[in-house]
Amino acid sequence: MTLDGRPLSLHLESDGRHLVLPIAPRKQVFAISWREPTPLTPIFRAPAVDVGVPATNVSTQIRLSEAPRWILWVAGPRLGPAVHIWSIVVVLLVLGWVLGRTRLTPLRWWDWTLLGIGMAQLPLQAAGVVALFLLALGWRARNPVVGRALLFDLSQIAFVGLTLAAVAILFGAIEQGLVSHPDMRVVGNGSNDQMLRWYQDRTLPLLPRPWIVSAPLMVYRGAMLAWSLWLALACLRWARWVWTCLREHGWWRPLRTRRAAPEAPAVPPAPAGAPEGNQT
Repeated sequence: MTLDGRPLSLHLESDGRHLVLPIAPRKQVFAISWREPTPLTPIFRAPAVDVGVPATNVSTQIRLSEAPRWILWVAGPRLGPAVHIWSIVVVLLVLGWVLGRTRLTPLRWWDWTLLGIGMAQLPLQAAGVVALFLLALGWRARNPVVGRALLFDLSQIAFVGLTLAAVAILFGAIEQGLVSHPDMRVVGNGSNDQMLRWYQDRTLPLLPRPWIVSAPLMVYRGAMLAWSLWLALACLRWARWVWTCLREHGWWRPLRTRRAAPEAPAVPPAPAGAPEGNQT
């Protein structure tokens, strides 16, 4: 404990819960720090601190950088962090239902939703490439390219490139989930996954006690491992459909057709009784 930057020697009351400060009628800055043997449980709440009088401009910080956790939910004063990943999950549920009803692909609504949730750690553009590839392939299977062979050949090249890009993106999603720290889109009042900050302008004598719901990182790794296994089995089913769509109307159309050689004119037969040999 310090008073105006100078160490101050005080002791708790006999009950071990109260501390009396030498407050004088002037501006004073007290800094009090202590340690509590409180484990970081799945539901963690800030310790109860009662300052005895109403307080103003109260800031609360919870640092998780020393013990990284998978943050699932946070709550506390209104000006504080929020876990925005759940808003993205709701959007993915709606998009999955809409895309599942298009019937352009063999993916059902839960397939689209699970695929989107697993790729939520990637940039939006990467997930859009995979969705665009599947939808465009399903549309092309129902609406084959007619007319010029050049247009069909260019579309085949584009789909092969999209196939390779989609496979690379899915591998990247698996690696991101199994190796890196989960990005739960924790934002608000300068907060992130390692530092949570709350602020309240006026409080009661009992200071705010924000709380967080979290899990060990191994739980997240196990969830991503289960998603990776599901994706591997699903890709085996989708690969047959992709192969069928790519070869349904042929792999390649020649740009020029070979012309058949002209046939020699037929020689009329000689009249009956005519002498054989050359005629002049």
